Amino acid sequence: MKKTLFFSALLVSYTGLASATELQFGTEQAISATSIATLQHTITQGLFSSYSHRATPTSAIPAIDHRSIYGSAPLYGEYNDDGTIGRSGGDSGRPLSNIWLDWQHSYDDIIAGDFDRFNSRHDIITAGIYGNQITTNNGHYNWNFYGGYINGTLDNPTLTSKEQGGFIGLHNKLHTHNFIINSTINTGSLKSTTDYATLSDDHTNVWFGIAGNIAYELELDNTFKIYPNLYIGYTWTKNQTQNELYSENLKNHTFGFFEISPALSAVKHIGSNWFGTLNIKYVNVLNADKNIKINDTTFELPTINGYTEYGLALEKHTENFVFRANINRHDGDLSGWAGGLNIKYIF
Repeated sequence: MKKTLFFSALLVSYTGLASATELQFGTEQAISATSIATLQHTITQGLFSSYSHRATPTSAIPAIDHRSIYGSAPLYGEYNDDGTIGRSGGDSGRPLSNIWLDWQHSYDDIIAGDFDRFNSRHDIITAGIYGNQITTNNGHYNWNFYGGYINGTLDNPTLTSKEQGGFIGLHNKLHTHNFIINSTINTGSLKSTTDYATLSDDHTNVWFGIAGNIAYELELDNTFKIYPNLYIGYTWTKNQTQNELYSENLKNHTFGFFEISPALSAVKHIGSNWFGTLNIKYVNVLNADKNIKINDTTFELPTINGYTEYGLALEKHTENFVFRANINRHDGDLSGWAGGLNIKYIF
């Protein structure tokens, strides 16, 4: 038979074993996996939120003889709107286009059905290097290799979990005609140290993610563009506990999360190389693993549904640097705030 697992029923009598019960462990595993899916969203959005390749308006710079700089870095470049990719200056012969460093902080509540809400507090630090732009007959693209570190906590009245981990990934951005297509694959590991009242437990989640985003550029004038876009991604997580007290079925349980998120972005050149970006997106999370079977009994695990994300970013472009600050609001089954800073050096 199927039962709904409430946290009021999770804390059973202490057995003398220095480990959480299987129900506690399974529930914390589900929330930890959900947290990884939301962290994956933050990581990929930092990569994908850059759309336009925009040059400094020609009215703001003196006329130049392009023949004199053919095959070398130009006097001014093309920039993306969020400071994560950078400018392209033609075939400069350099193997790298830019390097960047990004910090994001999230302060959210995870509202998982009838379960007690979880407080999710995480910091993500990411660094990346972009290869030089490659031009084709139909557009241009860049490869980006990135890696990062995650540190944070998950807690509610029943448990507190401290999490640390890292990730690496590969990202590609293709600009063809009026379409901007982003894609990435990444993998990571997150170690959790969880305290359940008088009990404690350690385990590690590994994950693999793949995601893509396609946007269409609509230019309203030479300083204002909008980008309707669609994000699709999948995150797979697996527990790696060595605790012999848990059944093999529980130790080998995996979780899968699909995300489908339609969005609209607007980019405005304010002036003097200042740019502003507004975003709105509906994040629809589809959890493929809503139940778990323990001792022939099926229990419902905590899952989240959709939420709305509103974002604002402000950038300043200089000759060799791009500085960016962003803030985002979440409303729905993920409720709270996120924001951060990005700096990029352009070769």
